[in-house]
Amino acid sequence: MSTEKTKLKFLNSFLELMAVRPVNKITVKDISANCGLTPQTFYNHFADKYDLILWAYRVRVDQLNERYEKGELEWRQLLKEYLRGFKENDKEILNIMKNTHGSDSYYVGTSAHLLKCMKESLKKRLRVEELDAKTDMLLNTYIGGLINVIALWLDQRDDLDEKDMAEILDLAMPEYLREIYLIR
Repeated sequence: MSTEKTKLKFLNSFLELMAVRPVNKITVKDISANCGLTPQTFYNHFADKYDLILWAYRVRVDQLNERYEKGELEWRQLLKEYLRGFKENDKEILNIMKNTHGSDSYYVGTSAHLLKCMKESLKKRLRVEELDAKTDMLLNTYIGGLINVIALWLDQRDDLDEKDMAEILDLAMPEYLREIYLIR
């Protein structure tokens, strides 16, 4: 079985288990047994269950970011697609958000990866090795707020769809970042 198929098998197993229990009550042994693979095979691919969760997120974000950078998606389309992934898995994501904490938290991992992707894009656009302090802090503020608002939306706002939320997140981007990030 290929590495990708093995990783997906573990992910699907984990998602099945999350449908019936909180993420903090699921062990690597449970995930492995549920899909008929060994814990050792799991650890050959992931450091722990949090690494598995973030792997799925990183793959999705990297694919969306690549499409945006190639010009296949406009900014609001990217946001809408990003949000669709959360909405399609809202129960699982809320389970993860509510039951992961500290350095293993979904919030920390997703924020860090999204921040890394956007920083790399901004550095390319500006043709710099590092972002200046103002740009860096604005980006950190925007990403932190974005992740918090998505969690609130998933938990409390069924009256807003992905299109509505994409518009909100677009409008929330600081003008300074907009001028750099959205102009090709």
